[in-house]
Parts: sequence; structure tokens; C-alpha cells
Amino acid sequence: MILLNRFYGRLALTLFVLLTAVGLGMLAVTHHFNSRYQQEATQKLNRDLAKHIVSETMLMREGKVDKQALKEIFHMMMVINPSIELYVLGVDGKLLGYSAPPEKLQSMTIDMAPIREFLSEASAPIVRGDNPRDATGRKIFSAAPIPGAQGVQGYLYIILANEEATNLVQGLQKSYVQRASAWTIGLAMLAAFVAGLFVLFRLTCRLRRLTAEVVGFKQQASSEASLPVASSGDEIAQLQDSFHEMAHRIEAQIQEMRQIDGLRRERVAHMSHDLRTSLTSLHGYLETLKFKADRLSQSEHQAFLDTALRHAERLARLISDFFELAKLEHRDAVPVRERFSLLELIQDVVLKFQPLADARGVHLEWNAEGGAYQVEADIGMIERVLSNLIANALKFTLAGGRVSVRIEREAGEVKVFVADTGGGIAPKDLSALLGDSASPVIHRGAHPDSSGLGLAIVKQVLALHGTRLRGESVVDQGTTFSFALPAVASSRVDVPVMEM
Repeated sequence: MILLNRFYGRLALTLFVLLTAVGLGMLAVTHHFNSRYQQEATQKLNRDLAKHIVSETMLMREGKVDKQALKEIFHMMMVINPSIELYVLGVDGKLLGYSAPPEKLQSMTIDMAPIREFLSEASAPIVRGDNPRDATGRKIFSAAPIPGAQGVQGYLYIILANEEATNLVQGLQKSYVQRASAWTIGLAMLAAFVAGLFVLFRLTCRLRRLTAEVVGFKQQASSEASLPVASSGDEIAQLQDSFHEMAHRIEAQIQEMRQIDGLRRERVAHMSHDLRTSLTSLHGYLETLKFKADRLSQSEHQAFLDTALRHAERLARLISDFFELAKLEHRDAVPVRERFSLLELIQDVVLKFQPLADARGVHLEWNAEGGAYQVEADIGMIERVLSNLIANALKFTLAGGRVSVRIEREAGEVKVFVADTGGGIAPKDLSALLGDSASPVIHRGAHPDSSGLGLAIVKQVLALHGTRLRGESVVDQGTTFSFALPAVASSRVDVPVMEM
């Protein structure tokens, strides 16, 4: 069955069936023509036998059969050729005399049409007539008219192969001719089958190599680590399945490329807007300082310089975020994983943002359930995720509000939650922000320093770590973003809940 699942095996089976059918057909044809050849040769060799007997012996006298003469001829012919049978017929075909035993006769009348055809000059190569010993069988014969005083008074009808002779000949044919033919045709078919197998093997070599290459390419191109190889179907079926699967994958990749291209166009459009806005503001303030420097007070001069500096810093952040996002989206960006305490990292990041929170009048806190939170990830990338989420939360939280960072362990994962009490995000915008098909550049509110690149970087970093960003939001109440990393085993310690 395994061989039949291969294209080569099916071709070999088809070749075997065809050669077997051809061999059986040749045996049947050989047997048919061999029997016909023997009958034609026998009839032609003995065509004038009846004529010679009639010319040498008086078989009928005044319309009656001379039984003594017929008996003498019968004994003489039995000595010479025991396979023949003699019959004397009337002009109407009735049996008037015969050499066969009476009890074996089944018909007493012979059809005269074959005899007349035999005696004509344009007779067929083989003419068969009735057999008195078999009402349904027809045999080759020799015939001659018996002349009388007033014309033909009867016919001598000789069956050239009686029943016993026919059975003997058939047995010999099966014993010799058919056996020799079978061996000859069998050996020829075997040789043709072996040669055909070799030719088919050579012809299907390239198909097998192509199928192996396509299936291998499909496995390498698949995002799954171990793609099962098709266990059923021949090479053509595997090639067809692989082609269809790769065609679907290519079509999906083309759609994804078009979608990514659209997202990048939208991102470039947002970036162009933000860059133009910052450049225009920076240019305006610098131009004012240049042309009105002598008319500005010291405080106004300093305010203009501070504003220009803020726009320059914003430009630098935009460009830095844009290039960092482009680097993360490149396929060569691979996290350098190491084991570290996520709890300690969160503490460091929160301490870094504490001065900014105090300046904005926002209460920044962090807490954790008791326990150690060891993870294995790229510590630099995870620090950027925490920094972007906390910075984003601080941007959209008004003075007097609260930003909290919480860490929990659940089902072999360490989960981090960053929540704020800002204006929140509408459900439609939140779904677009977290979805894969949305542009990563989405403005939350109308904050002048918001470009949306921070969340895009967060999503890309988490995607590289095999996880994703999740979020919940209620308009005018706040937003919570979260992500999870696989936990690694470590000794458990009690860490108190802390607020800053």
C-alpha cells in the first residue's frame, strides 16, 4: 500500500496491468490463429481426398450405396488416417451410408450449402460443414460428387478430424503450442516490464526531486516549527497540496504587505505632520529671536529659547522613536534574553519617572503581591516598554490624578499593569489601537507631545517576545494597559506593597 501511495508505484502497477492484458490478448490471438492455421492447412492438404476415392472406387450403384466398397475404403483410411470419417450423402443431403457407429450419430441430414461452396472455384480459405456426430458443431471436410448414369447421384463427405482426433489435437496444442507461446510471451512481457520500470524511474526522478524541494520549501517558509509532511497521496498530490498551501500563504503575505504598506504610509503622514508642526514652531521662535532680539526683554528672550529648545527636543524624540520602531520591525531584530527580576526593573523605572510625576502633580505608585518575579527576556527592551507605558500614562493624566504600576503572578506568567486616571479612550479607538490592522500612530487626546509611536514600539517589542499588549479603558475614568511574560523558577521572597 505504501508503494501505491507513490506516483512511481501507481505507474508501475498500471504498466503491469497493461502488459498482463496485452500478454493475455496475445495468447488468445495466438491460439485462435494457430487453430485456424491447422484447420486451413489440413483442409487444403486433403482437398482432393474425396475426389480421388470417388474416382478409384464405385461407391453407389443405381442410387444405392455399395456397403462393401464403403467398408473396404473405411478400413483402408483407418490404417492411413484414423482421424477421418466417411459419409455417403444423397443429393438432398441425407445420410445414405457412414463409417461412424450408428449410436453416435445425432443428425441424419447434412446442409448442402457448405458442400456446394467447397466444390465451387471461389471457395473460402476454410469451409466448415455439419458434423453428424455433433448437431451443433461444424468441422472441416473434403467432398466430391458421385457420378451416375444420369448425372450426380450422391456425394462422398469426409470429416477430416473426428471427435477423438479433435480432442487429441486440442490437448497437444495446450501441452506444446500454448505452453511455448505462454513462456515466450511471459518472458517478453517480463523484459518489457523491467525495462518500463527503469524508464519510469528515470522519468519520475525529476518529479520526486521537485516534490521534495517544494515540500521542504513549504516547511521552511511555514511559521510553524514542525510542519507535518503529507503522509497520503503520491508526489503529484503532495506537489498540488504544497502549491495550494504556498499560494494561499503568498496571497496572505501579499495582503499583509499591502496592509503594512498602508500603515507605513499613514505613519509617515502622521510623522510628517508632527515634524512639520515642530519644525514650523521651532523656525518661528528662532526667527522671532533673530529679528526681534533687541526689542525683547530678558524674560521673553529666555521664554522663546526654552520653547524652541522644547520643540528641538520633541523633534529629537520623534526621530529617535521613528528609527527605533523601524529597527524593531526589521526581521534581524532579535531579543537578547537573560534572566532578571522584573520587580527590580519596575522599581528603577518608577524612580526614574518620579520627578516628572511630581512636576505634573500626578501621584505615581507601584505595588506587587508578595513573591519573586523572575523572567527571561531582553531587559533593555522590557525597560523601554515600561518607560513608554508610564510616560504615556503621565502625559494623559491631569494634576491630582494617579498612575499606578502593579505586578502579579498568574498561571506561570508574570503580569504587569499600568493604569492611569486620565480621560480614557473610546472603545472603537482602543480596539483600533490594540488591533494588528490599525495604524500604530494614533493620537490619544490632543496632547501636544503625543505622537503615538510609544505604543507602537511597545507592541513591536512585546511581539518579539511572543506576547501582546492588552488594554481596558473607560472614558473620563482612565485606562489600563497590561502585558505578560513567562515566569521562571526562583526562590520565593516576601515583598511588601510600596507606594511612592
